Formats: sequence, structure tokens, C-alpha cells
Amino acid sequence: DNFVLSKMNVSDTIFRYGYLFNYTDTFFYSSGAPHQGGGPSNMGKPIRIQLKSITPFTASETQQGYQFGYHTPLLPIIGDMVNDTIQNQKDHWGFWNGKPNGDSSIPKINNYTWGADRSPTNNALAGTLKQFYLPTGGSIFYGYELNDHYPYNTQQNSASINVQNATQITLTLNQVLSDRHQLSFFLDNSVSRVGAAPVTGSGILNLTIKSLDGLTTFQTGSISIYELFYSGLKRWSFKLPNGTYKLQTTLSPGTSISMALPVNVNWENKITDSSKQFQLSGGLRVAGISRTNQTSDFDGSYEKYEYILEDGKSSGYLGEIPRYDFPFREIYTNGSNDIVDYTAVCSEPLGNSGFSQTGYSRVEVVRQSLSGNLGKVVYDFTDLKDVDANTLNQSFPYIPTDIKDWALGVPKRISIYDSSGNLVKRTVNHLQIDTTQFSGGNYKSLKLGHYLTVFNGGNPANPPPNKTKYFLADEYYPVGGRIYITGTEDTIFYPNLSYNNNYQAFTYDTNYNLIESRSSFDRNRGLELVRRLYYPYNYTLGGAIGAMRDSGIISQVISEEKWIYGDDNRRMINGAITGFRFCNEGFVKPDTIYAFESNKPVSIDIINHHDPSLLNRNASYFKPKVFFAKYDSVGNAIEIKNLVTGISSSSILDYGQQYTIAVAANATQENIAYTSFETTGAGNWQISSISRNTTQSFNGNKSYNL
Repeated sequence: DNFVLSKMNVSDTIFRYGYLFNYTDTFFYSSGAPHQGGGPSNMGKPIRIQLKSITPFTASETQQGYQFGYHTPLLPIIGDMVNDTIQNQKDHWGFWNGKPNGDSSIPKINNYTWGADRSPTNNALAGTLKQFYLPTGGSIFYGYELNDHYPYNTQQNSASINVQNATQITLTLNQVLSDRHQLSFFLDNSVSRVGAAPVTGSGILNLTIKSLDGLTTFQTGSISIYELFYSGLKRWSFKLPNGTYKLQTTLSPGTSISMALPVNVNWENKITDSSKQFQLSGGLRVAGISRTNQTSDFDGSYEKYEYILEDGKSSGYLGEIPRYDFPFREIYTNGSNDIVDYTAVCSEPLGNSGFSQTGYSRVEVVRQSLSGNLGKVVYDFTDLKDVDANTLNQSFPYIPTDIKDWALGVPKRISIYDSSGNLVKRTVNHLQIDTTQFSGGNYKSLKLGHYLTVFNGGNPANPPPNKTKYFLADEYYPVGGRIYITGTEDTIFYPNLSYNNNYQAFTYDTNYNLIESRSSFDRNRGLELVRRLYYPYNYTLGGAIGAMRDSGIISQVISEEKWIYGDDNRRMINGAITGFRFCNEGFVKPDTIYAFESNKPVSIDIINHHDPSLLNRNASYFKPKVFFAKYDSVGNAIEIKNLVTGISSSSILDYGQQYTIAVAANATQENIAYTSFETTGAGNWQISSISRNTTQSFNGNKSYNL
């Protein structure tokens, strides 16, 4: 057992406590046969082990420990060749599905009868934590199930245009996860992309989406015909409600094309599958958690997780089956120009065509006990529609597609229902999503995909060695951004149909620093409580605050104020200001804290507006309260004086000045000293040597010889 952790001891000067680790005594080897016992019989063969228990112990006793149970079946061994390899018994997302695929690694796609079965199964639960037994006698049970997503069918659509002429085609667009659509413009394979583009002028193809009667314009865009010729494809993404529209294409003025350039316009629709409530995808999610206790006064509780929309369909929006295939063409220039078109299939997913396998917009947590229903909590989260993204049609060469996952899954609304199904409380978060789309040559990336090979002579049965490969080039750019809360509302609902509402609203500056928050204060009089914050760049001062401002230190709060707004008398009720100074060691550190002092609110006409040239807007009301008298050589505050009482508090730090080892009240640094001689620190004592006696000590491990 020398390859697994069996015991852990925790000690300082003496042993304090420890943990014993016990593992399952069934080990599976590459032969597939289990071995019973406390240790492996053949150290050269791979095994899987499972943690069975963790037992705390001290020098005097062994305590009750924690035990673990796992879901079956057990996960096979990598390299187990009894029937198949676990590497090939996997679903589209890499989780074990237990399917007997033999040596077939090409997945079964496009309704082919051959290939490996990559469908998800409950074998993905293999070896996952099932039960957690507590020392008190209770236990926690974890139930899992496969992920799923909203049920839909995909519909591939295509139309042809000739960019030489103004064209008009009809588009029917339909998406179920978002209002964002995408058109892909592919230069037809019949066009040779060798040499210069047959284009003069700006080479811009203008794109317009209009109503069927042509009277209303919904979207406009453009693509470069030069780039279309050299790369083979261009894409256009836009936001539009589902419906039927007209796509019009026109050349920009001054652009001419010397030959026919047929272009295929492709798009994919997603259409709700009304016959299903969900479609399975890979990976696991929590289905339920139950808790039990052996004490008689507690009968246990259960939480059931349901990932559904209000209509009962899955709220999942990620988990599409990834793509493994792409169209490929071979041309043999042998006089008759033989053309062979076929589908190329890979054993692994291409690019990120499957996206992530998990994402839910709504989750219900149903709470129960043995005595009955305890109500539920419903969570609504941001989804693709909120972030204006979509799992758009992925086609070769499968570029990375940014779905703004940094803004997905943020709580939008939390609703609490009682056991009768009545809404009792709801919290609504108002969110702002700021997106930065980087563009231009400095950010442009291209992904190449080999889609065509032209052979110099020969035929499909005897391809010659001389050949030319052609590639599609799909461009993409990074997307950045952030999501932040601009307000929150809490509403409590009462049985008599009345309700009580409280809110908070947040305002940020261009640095995304919070500069103001507003909350309800007195609804009867229409008054609000307003909190305002000021930062180094809100001041024109020099000194330490000016140095922070000029150095780009922008998140340090200098001043905080609380006001009452809502009538003609804006008045301050609280506030604090922190002054800063340069320390001898070169640090910028707090110097003095000033606090608002008044027995009643003070009108803004008296206390004055914020003046960026002044730290203390009104010395009559902002009085000095705390002074940071001393800092050590690494910037730790070691003496702080209360300016109201005049009492100082001092600290001594050691171990590289990282840990406080002594604190003294009503004392300055000059009046205190302490060291345990465990380090070379003197602790304010005058000690002539840093040498320590490591063989003799009264406590700890070291002493000092006087």
C-alpha cells in the first residue's frame, strides 16, 4: 500500500492529532479480475481504489470517523482488454457509457449503421460518491442523473446567389435558445480560388434583411468579396425574431466582378421537438440530496433538483452533440476531370462544435421531509438569450465560438414558495452585461480546414503523387466583457395579497467602481438612503492620494458618505474619510480616519458639496478618530492610536513579519517587547545575536543563552 496515503499526523512541538485513511479492499487489475485483500498482489498492474473511510485519532483515542459509499458499477481499468477499452467506451463528451464498441473508434453519426456508439448512459455514474456517513450516525445521500437540454431538431437550409448581380432570396429563420442567427457564405466549389480575385473596387457585398413586402429593413451588414475569394467563406451573425424575411445583396458602388461567383448561403434552424421534454447530453448533475440522522427528534430531509422551465421542458441550453464530419472533395485533372465528393469523419470531435455540456436557465429545488412537503425555491439564471449569444450553426473548419460563458449562469431571480405552492418571497437581480468585441488585424485569428485536393492526372483508383491542397479559412476574434448587478428587489408576499417591497440600485463609473447605491428608506415620504463613494481619481490632491491616482491605483475607497434623498433637503447622516501618507519604507498607507460627527442630519448646504481639492470637505463635522502611528518595514500597522480616547494599541509581528505574536492595549511600540526565540526576530528586545539554542528549551523548540 505504499502508493496511497494511509495516515496523516498534525504536530507542532508534539503530536496533536491525525487521520487514518482506509480504502476498499477490492482492486481491479488489467486482467479484469478482482483481487480481495488489504493490498495489491501485483504492483506492476494498474488498479483503481476508492476511499472507504477517514478516521480521526489522537494520542489517547481513535474517534468515530467518516465513511463513504459509491455508485455502481465500478469504473473499469484503463487498458482492460476483456471486451473493449474504457477509452473507447465513452459518450460524445468523454464520459464512460459502457457500450461494447470493440476497436471501432469512428462514432456513429448521420444515421449510419456502423461506428462506435457515443450515446450517454447511466454508466457515467460509475464510482461517484453516493453516501457520506457522519460520525454522529447520520448520513448524506447524493443522487445524480444525466444532463439534458431543451428538446429541438436542427434543420439545414441553403440558397444560392451570384454576387455579380443584385439578388433576393427568402429566408425562414427559427431559433429556440436565442434570437441570434447566423448566415454562412461559401464560395461554390466550382470556382477556382487560384490567383488574384476577379474583383475591382472596394469589393463590398452589402447585405440587407427586410420584411417580405420590402418596406421594412430589420438588419444591414456587409462582407468582403476579396476575403470571400481568398478564404472560401464568410459569416454574418445578427439578432432578429424568428420569422420569414427577404435577404437582399448588392455590390457597393464602384465594385465590379469579371466572372460569375456563385455563393452558397447556408443557415441552421432549431425547431422545438414537441414530442419530448428533454434531450440527453453528457455528464452528471445532482438529482437529489437527502439527509438523515439517527436521533429520534429528526426524521431527515430531502432536496430534489428539477432542471425545468415552467412548461416542464428542460431548461438546459448547452449539450449539443459535437460534429465529427465535414464535406470533402477530390478532383482529378485527367481530361474528364473526375470529381469525388464524400464525407470525412474523425474519431474525435472537431473544434468546439459541441460547446460545453452543461448550462441551465431555471432550477427548482423541492424540499421535503418524511412528514411532508416543505415548499420549493426556484432559481432563474442568465442564459444565451440574456447574453445575446447562441450555439450557432457550426460548420467546417469549426472555429472557436465565444458564447460569453463568463456571463452565463448568474442568478436573475430567486422565488420561494410554501408547501401549498404560494409565492412568499421573490428576489430579482437587475444585471448589466457589457461586451467588448475586439476587431482589426491585431486581434484577427484564422482557422484553416483542408476541404479540397486537386490531383494532377490519375483517377480515384490510382491517385498520382502530385496534388494541390485547398483550405477554407474561417476568421474569429476574441470577445471580452463583464456582468454586474445594477439593482436588486426583494418582495415579501402575504396571505391577504398585500406585499412589502425593498430595493437597492447601484451606479458605477467607467472604471466599474461602485460610486452610488440607493435603497428604500421611508416609502411614505418618498425618501431614499443614498451611499456615495469616492476614489483617488475623484481628487486633485497631491501627496499619497495623488500618487495612488497617478499610479493607476483606482479601487481604494477614500471617502464614504450616507445621505437621505427624496425631498428638497438633501442631508448627510454618516460618513468616513481616510487620509494616506508615504511611509519611510516607501509604502502608501492610511494615516488618519475622519468620521462624521453630528447629533442630527446635516444639510448639504451646510456640509458642502464634494470638493476634489479637499480631503476633508468640512472639518467641523468630520473629526479625526484614528491615527496609524507606526508601520514596520514591510508595511504592517504596528501602532494605532484612538484619537478620541488617546489610547494606543501596539502589535509585534514575527516569522518574517507575517504573523502577529503579541498585542498590547494602552501601550506604544516603545513600551512593549516580546519574543519566544523561535525565530531570529528580537521582538523589540535588544539582543546582540541571532543564534539560538536548539538543544534546550522551556517551551517550543528553541531558547537563547544570555
